[in-house]
Amino acid sequence: MPPTDPPQGENSPKPSGKPKARAGRKGPPSDVVGIEIGAGLAEGAPAVRLHRSPEGFLRIVAAGFVPVVSDIESILAMPADMRGPWSLPPAFRAPAAALAVTAPDALVRQSDSVEDATADFDASTLRTKAFDAGRKGSLPFVAFMPEELARRVARLLPEGRKPTAVSIQVSPLARVNAFAASPALGAAGGTAVLVQIASNTTTIALFAKGAVALYRELSVGEEDSLHAVAGPMNVDNATARELLEGGLVDPAPFLGPLLMPVFRQAELSTDWVLRRNGLVVEKFFVAGPAALAPHWAAIFRDQTGREATTCDPIADFPQEDGADLPVDFDKVSGRFAAALGAAAAAMQDEEEDAT
Repeated sequence: MPPTDPPQGENSPKPSGKPKARAGRKGPPSDVVGIEIGAGLAEGAPAVRLHRSPEGFLRIVAAGFVPVVSDIESILAMPADMRGPWSLPPAFRAPAAALAVTAPDALVRQSDSVEDATADFDASTLRTKAFDAGRKGSLPFVAFMPEELARRVARLLPEGRKPTAVSIQVSPLARVNAFAASPALGAAGGTAVLVQIASNTTTIALFAKGAVALYRELSVGEEDSLHAVAGPMNVDNATARELLEGGLVDPAPFLGPLLMPVFRQAELSTDWVLRRNGLVVEKFFVAGPAALAPHWAAIFRDQTGREATTCDPIADFPQEDGADLPVDFDKVSGRFAAALGAAAAAMQDEEEDAT
């Protein structure tokens, strides 16, 4: 890789040579495949293989849908002692692997303690990981999922890879990490608000000088948005998506009331970081399905008077020459955010990242 390639986000490795390993332990891996578990896609499980050059730059080696058992129901139905039945295609056989888990009860909360974050759950049934975002004064994070799910997912690590502190992550935080490693955050100076649309939730993450200072997860997502458009038009969600992708309908009258509380939370987050850290946030990004992100950004501008930029961390991410990608990668790249974020997190210090 040419040494003139720009670094990605503020949290990405800097071009200062090979990362130094701590005494007595190996450094983080430089070749990792990230796989999203529980995405529920007919095409297969989204997977991204990342490689870090000796200069410290991350690039995509391969991305695609791998044919493995990845839906949560099937995984939980497997015998408890079953070992990984996966065999990955050659392009995805990296020496290290990281899994991002998408499930209703695989969550992350920003909280003072594990006890507060998991107060609505039976803590004895959970696997938890507490960590900070690397910024002094920020609230710590707690990522958690049912212990039974975590144990069975760990058995699925491909080709005998052993689980580590970051080999199993929760998908909402993995998507945020994909943005943290993308060129967009670096170009914004490391300070920005991300509105990340997922299937049934939306994450608001405020980055202050490269670190996540505030994190909120709201129960409004892609499915709610499609239903809000499809219902009044008397069509199904698939047709609504096609209409939105083609720009054949103005969704503002349908989506405006739905998104008002989401965007209000985004605005409040900037007030919070201004009072707490004295930072003025001027950059806003919307990431998510191509059918919705531009419309969300336009409604954000109408409701707040601030500009929001649509962002696809995967589409903008540097790629190796000859990277193994789907032929329609430009249309489906948004589905790989969690897989990319999982791989990027595994390349960082294991003691500083997610579950």
